[in-house]
Amino acid sequence: MKMHVDVEIKLREKQKELRLFNIFGNLSRQRHLASNIRRTCSSLRNTYREMLRDSVIGPNTMPLDDFVCNVANRFSSSGFGRLLLGRPVIAHIAMLRRFALEHTQLLDRACEPDEEDDDDLQPTQADITRSANTATPDYADTEDGSRPPSAMSSATSRPKKRKRATPALSSASQPKGSDFWSMVEKWFVARMQPEQFGRSWSLPGWLKYIDETLERDYARFKPTPVVNPFLDDFRPSDAPANSTGDGLGGAHGPSSSSGAIGSMAAILGTL
Repeated sequence: MKMHVDVEIKLREKQKELRLFNIFGNLSRQRHLASNIRRTCSSLRNTYREMLRDSVIGPNTMPLDDFVCNVANRFSSSGFGRLLLGRPVIAHIAMLRRFALEHTQLLDRACEPDEEDDDDLQPTQADITRSANTATPDYADTEDGSRPPSAMSSATSRPKKRKRATPALSSASQPKGSDFWSMVEKWFVARMQPEQFGRSWSLPGWLKYIDETLERDYARFKPTPVVNPFLDDFRPSDAPANSTGDGLGGAHGPSSSSGAIGSMAAILGTL
């Protein structure tokens, strides 16, 4: 459950294009950024858990394809539903839905907030070098114009490791490590053991399980039929005349043997 670490790594890698170069190398600002990343990641995990729950239980259940589109639109920067999500991602979402159905007692267990660990904020050698080589610090970066702390000075004044206050739902009402996402992680770790399905999804055990999961999902959550009321309200007496001078079945359409309304090409040809 270290999503916040992955996010911080990505931000560090793209700090120039995201204009975060005045954050990394300054531990005070890194600490503030890391705190926001943890809070955001925790919120997103809980949102995803609630979306999974509502997609398979309650009045708003939906087929797998619809849920994949919702997930992509909610969490993907590009959207476009399953068009950009490969089969492994769709299979993973299907397995999460199956896990949710088979372990409904876990669905209301919010994830535990990540601990604030200052070890994650240790300056890299590149941060230290960049800070030491900065001859003229940008005083405009601080509100009062004072000198911003460097990476080295911040490292000596770091507060001790602390934990965030944990919401009552995720601490008082459940043991540590028993929230929904922690249990999902434990399930995958167990299934990836050599004596179970193995570490690769291309192994027979995983392939069989994934195929079975997809079949169950499509069988249980069928798409809602799209009803076109205008297919049933048509009366034969409403059909246009079949003569060559009137209606769509004349010069622009097929003969009466081809139908009263005619083909789509004939209809468009009259416009």
